[in-house]
Amino acid sequence: MKKLIPILTCLVVVGCSGCLGPKLQKPHSDVPVIHRIGWWAHQEGLSVTNFSIEVVDAPLHLLNSKALIRMHITGTVQNVNGWRPFIKYVHIGERFDPASTNTDPVADFLVTPVVEVKTDKKYSSETLPFDLNVETYFQTFKWQQNQYKIQCGSFKTNLTLRQMK
Repeated sequence: MKKLIPILTCLVVVGCSGCLGPKLQKPHSDVPVIHRIGWWAHQEGLSVTNFSIEVVDAPLHLLNSKALIRMHITGTVQNVNGWRPFIKYVHIGERFDPASTNTDPVADFLVTPVVEVKTDKKYSSETLPFDLNVETYFQTFKWQQNQYKIQCGSFKTNLTLRQMK
């Protein structure tokens, strides 16, 4: 009987992993995603020209409250001669919108590409384009409709995820 218990436990665990649904994909991003602010001394040359989001994977159910979201950000960066700008990170800040109510909360996300510079004597203040894909998990926070407002630069978009029981 003692030998049978580990075998039964293994069967239950392996069998249930399929009934809980597939695992979420891991996020893949062109640059690292950060959640803390830092020394961002070169943001003045940043211009976001387009921002869009798409739901990549959202198997929301009783045992999963995460969805994989992809954000596509395009824009330009510019800096002074000799200091070539580039996007080093994307910062994502999140909070509940203070104007929303406790019974109908709205998540408020602020997405900011973080500009860094490197020494380059050939760089002469020209405008450089960037095109980024950033993936991250969004967490639901209640049953049924979950509302999100996402802003990047001057672009604002809304997203609704439905959390089922």
